[in-house]
Amino acid sequence: MNSEEIELIYSIKRCFEDEIEVWEKVSRCDYAIDLLTEKLIHDRNFDFPTNIPSFIDFVKRNNMNVYISKKLPNQPLINDYMDINEEVVELLDEKSSEEKVQKIMKELLDLCRYKNKEETNLDWEEIYVKARGFISTHYVIEKIELDKYLSSNFPYEIRSFISRMYEKANFSLNESYVCSICGKPLDYTNEVGGCSNICNYYKLHERKADEIRSSKNRLVKLNKGIYKYILLPNIGEYRIYKKLKKVFNNFKVKLYPNIDEFDIGIYYGDVTINLDIKDHKNPYTLVKNLKENTNLYKFNESKYCFLVIPDHRVTIYKQTKSKNYMKELGTLLRNEDIYIKVIQERKLIRKIDQIVGEIDE
Repeated sequence: MNSEEIELIYSIKRCFEDEIEVWEKVSRCDYAIDLLTEKLIHDRNFDFPTNIPSFIDFVKRNNMNVYISKKLPNQPLINDYMDINEEVVELLDEKSSEEKVQKIMKELLDLCRYKNKEETNLDWEEIYVKARGFISTHYVIEKIELDKYLSSNFPYEIRSFISRMYEKANFSLNESYVCSICGKPLDYTNEVGGCSNICNYYKLHERKADEIRSSKNRLVKLNKGIYKYILLPNIGEYRIYKKLKKVFNNFKVKLYPNIDEFDIGIYYGDVTINLDIKDHKNPYTLVKNLKENTNLYKFNESKYCFLVIPDHRVTIYKQTKSKNYMKELGTLLRNEDIYIKVIQERKLIRKIDQIVGEIDE
């Protein structure tokens, strides 16, 4: 969705909020009608509402994917009880959260790259790796411990970035179960319990039981966006890194080489093997992300450059969708004329062995 479509949804949503004065409701409806009329005329649809009653009837009667965006559900934005469609609210909140995460992580990345060029007295590549590692292993932490760790391990600029990623925890830890993979507190008092599909996959494969933690001090936790878009995808990424470091212990294996140019770099003599780990719920969002947010040229600048799909993602997609992730991804990439080397994690070690064998011949 573009910014105009998002603004239209928010403007309609604001018309149906409770506890606002009549004059304010009228003003909001007039604004929403103007935006809606502009959108419909642009789409050559001249059946638009001209007053507030017809506007209310319009948004209750028409499906969102018809007059706002084809990406939206085939449902009205407002139901008969004047409640907004919760699926859309969640979609907008998720988009907003993802954009905020992208912004703060890009700022962190840009800062480290700039400092790396300007300040030679500190290893900013190592600082960046350490910052990412800390975020990915500390979902919840005592506030006093966070402040102490940041002040003794990072320069001021990095401390402020990491602090912004945390917020006051709305829970306490009193002999509480936490996930052994991501560190998030678990609720086993209802059927939901458990944790993410990623965590459940690794708990099963690594035979890791949930842990019990207690704390009497003030706690902070990662905000929702950082948890979802940084910590969870990093779970598979770090495991791939550790596996490669163990198997190829006579090679140099680096995490986030050149400050996140790639996720993993493997160095063998004069040859570099670059890996970009991508963990998206489905192949469609992955291809969309590649087109919109990735420098695809970097995959073709080096002979040995691969996009790696973690094993857990392929397995989860098979279990939940009964579909082949790698096959669908290959088809989508070809349809978009995107030609890059893609490999599943389970084939990675064999592929690297093959490359090394070719080099040594």
